[in-house]
Amino acid sequence: MATEQAKIRLKPDSKTEINDLIAAVQKTGYEAKISLPHGMVELAPSKLFWGTDELGRVLLGFILSASLFLPMLLMPFGIHWALSPKWQLLLATPVQFFLRWLFYKSGFKSLMSGVGNMDLLVAFGTTAAYGLSIYQMIASPHANHELYFEGSAVIICMVLLGKWLEARAKQQTSEAIRALQKLWPEHAKAIERDIVITDNSALDQFRDLPLDQVFPKDRILVLPGERIPVDGIILLGNSHVDESLLTGEREPVKTYINGKVIGGPLNGERVLVIAGPCALSLATPAAIMAGTGVAARFGILIKDPQVLELAHRLNVVAFDKTGTLTVGKPRLLKIIALDHSVSKNDILASAAGLHLGSEHPLAKALLDAAKQKDLKPSAKTDSKAIPGICISGKPISGIFAGQSLSLQSIAALEGSHHHSAIMDKAQACFDAGQTVSALVNNGVSPAPIAIIAFGDELKDNAREAVSSLHHLHLRAVMLSGDNLAAAKRVANTIGIQEVFAQILPGDKAEIIRKLQSKDGQRQYVAMVGDGVNDAPALATADVGMAMSTGTDVAMQAAGITLMRGDPNLVANAVDISKRTWKKIQQNLFWAFILNDTGIPLAALGYLSPMLAGSAMALSSFCVLSNALLLKRWHPGHQI
Repeated sequence: MATEQAKIRLKPDSKTEINDLIAAVQKTGYEAKISLPHGMVELAPSKLFWGTDELGRVLLGFILSASLFLPMLLMPFGIHWALSPKWQLLLATPVQFFLRWLFYKSGFKSLMSGVGNMDLLVAFGTTAAYGLSIYQMIASPHANHELYFEGSAVIICMVLLGKWLEARAKQQTSEAIRALQKLWPEHAKAIERDIVITDNSALDQFRDLPLDQVFPKDRILVLPGERIPVDGIILLGNSHVDESLLTGEREPVKTYINGKVIGGPLNGERVLVIAGPCALSLATPAAIMAGTGVAARFGILIKDPQVLELAHRLNVVAFDKTGTLTVGKPRLLKIIALDHSVSKNDILASAAGLHLGSEHPLAKALLDAAKQKDLKPSAKTDSKAIPGICISGKPISGIFAGQSLSLQSIAALEGSHHHSAIMDKAQACFDAGQTVSALVNNGVSPAPIAIIAFGDELKDNAREAVSSLHHLHLRAVMLSGDNLAAAKRVANTIGIQEVFAQILPGDKAEIIRKLQSKDGQRQYVAMVGDGVNDAPALATADVGMAMSTGTDVAMQAAGITLMRGDPNLVANAVDISKRTWKKIQQNLFWAFILNDTGIPLAALGYLSPMLAGSAMALSSFCVLSNALLLKRWHPGHQI
């Protein structure tokens, strides 16, 4: 209702056309047109005096009506003066038939369709007052009868004012959202035309192109967790593609070379995210539009207004560590060789080769380190990525050519007979707060080759963000796949006391479920993350918040997208949610008070039509003005 948009799905065998739908809407007295495609922004409405803005009509209506209702305001002071009946007729007629002839058009259509609307009531009521006045003028031209020209004119002016206020509020509250559509990334990773694709060695040689610059026969690279930008045929690689958005198929579809893919679905290799919507039990559209609009202006995209019902009730906020509280740009710090027959350069080339074509933060660290040492990463085949656990493949060159290697998280190795030896060697790295992975040879006798340690800096405002949540009486916890010692070192630095460490991606969702119940009490939990492996937890949480600096699959699973990688936006999102919910309650209160008071008085005859019309406009004005106060909100500002 607030955005004046509808989505209509026709059955495959339906013979209904779009023109039939538009005609059906017009038959009821309203207008309809086809919406613009996603990403296109409609031009602002005309601001001409008689254009769709209609402020000119409102002002002219009040100017013409002023001389009709001013005498009523003078009566309490003993001044009895009024225009002659002919002058009253002359001023009321253009208001009645010219300024709002659409009342008659819309009312007539609704009458013919058997569906009454407000325009029909206004047309009937004002025409009755106008017609009675003319009858009395003609029947008894010299008698001193009461005329009701001022009633019909003022009611029309007040209804025009109410409609203008409503349209103005809708336009203002949705401006930020319309502007945000322009910021939606619409690029594709195009592989240079002169590169021959024979293996994975070309996966780091691409350039970002706007979608309108992608032409047939261009080769596009789609990394794990990214959305497929265009329709195409697979030239290299295989994966699982989530096409549920287009086909309704709930299971990811396996794709192979020469298979066809459709633009829009997610490329997400053993990641399956299922999120069910919850009903928003009570809301005022004006407050929701104002709240989501001002939030978007400050970098908080509330994709689903239903999360506003839950965000103001949050008790716990769970943070993923890497990329959320840290910068997300780890650096290679140390390589500890466990197989002393292999050089560190061979280890680095092999590990970097496994990450060719990956968007994981550790991939860039390894590829950058190899580039600094002028090492060529060993391209691989049979590549497979399991988010949060490992990435594996068979190098086609180098010392490990043809062998199956994997770069694994330490948590994924727990339970193996190599785990304790790796922990002993890596303990110093854990104590320093470093992230540690192990390069493993998955041959007949699996054996670790090396330990690789990475360092990632904390975001400058991470501690401030946690402190802001504490001021909102929210509990902050941290989830990490790192060793407990490393995770605790990071958490203590920023003021988080509760840490869940050495956890796998699937365990994150389970931890969210446990946080949602404490001592038998229902707790409302928000999850903040940015990676593919955070998606199940984002979907499980009451409110999922994804960093826009992360992956598409994370943003797809979350109800709120933070358009900057700033953890302070988490507290801001909770704050605007609380204030929007407050406005919803206030709006409902005022709407009920004004209507519950006005309707009985009008039914008992204590309200004149003019005062009733004024009360209706006042009700709209109070609710919309109160909602628009949210536009004054900015982080840390009280309204």
